[in-house]
Amino acid sequence: MFSEHTLSVKISTLIFLLLITGRIGYAATHTSYNNHTGNWEDASTWQVGTGNLANNDIVNIYGFVKRNSSLTLNNGIDLHVYDTLFIFGDLNIANNGDIFVHTGGMVVVYGNVIAFNNVDLDLSSYFVVMGNLDVRNGAEITAPPGEVYLYVTGETSCAATATC
Repeated sequence: MFSEHTLSVKISTLIFLLLITGRIGYAATHTSYNNHTGNWEDASTWQVGTGNLANNDIVNIYGFVKRNSSLTLNNGIDLHVYDTLFIFGDLNIANNGDIFVHTGGMVVVYGNVIAFNNVDLDLSSYFVVMGNLDVRNGAEITAPPGEVYLYVTGETSCAATATC
């Protein structure tokens, strides 16, 4: 049989492994303050989370948030915009990352937007791109019937493997 020490070590190891495997795939939520104006990079902008993104995270924008650099939504990150998001840089969305611009929301990107590898831009309101829009490899732009506004001042390309 097992000694008490061996059994204790095995139980401790099992508990440790359960805790570690339970964290795999863990998604954090980042939620901005409502009716708040702030920079993405400032901790005071976030009611929940810090805005530092990892795989499968969820971001909810309820205030007027400015991102002063490019933003990458990669590996299952979902961005929900209910108010206003300004990005002073490029926006790259890849590998199952999604953007949902809800009714009354607005996203303005001062650079280029590239979307690829099974991403969805679900637009129920304004999406403005001051640079180029490049949609490819299984990416999709969807919108409900009605008035949805997608403005692009630069070039627009939609690959045969995308839905625009």
